[in-house]
Amino acid sequence: MSTINRVRIQAYSYKLEDFGSNIMVFEKNGQIELTKFIVIIDTDDGLSGAYAPHYGSTPYAMTQALEMAPTLIGCDAEQREKIFEHLKIGWRHFDRSGVAAIDGALWDLAGKKYGISVSRLLGGYRTRLPV
Repeated sequence: MSTINRVRIQAYSYKLEDFGSNIMVFEKNGQIELTKFIVIIDTDDGLSGAYAPHYGSTPYAMTQALEMAPTLIGCDAEQREKIFEHLKIGWRHFDRSGVAAIDGALWDLAGKKYGISVSRLLGGYRTRLPV
């Protein structure tokens, strides 16, 4: 069993050159600063899982993840479904965008524990995709 003993949520920012106030619009010499976050879950057996959402990485999602984090301490990290259900029900009055970031970090942790990709954990079998 891998017991969760710490959850870290770290905000970070970066700048994009030649973008306007809307990230989808080119603006010569424009600049936009984006703020995102990463969730890192540590366990008592020395494992860590991390996930950095991209489009869902809003200040609102980060606030939710910060509120959810303390409820994870002492949980078995391998019981992802139980944790997911607990968070989904506990934050049912919100959009639950913070749940996805925590869930992603738990899947990353499981992949590292078993030495396989998350794709393999989810039953993936393809080695090539048609394009």
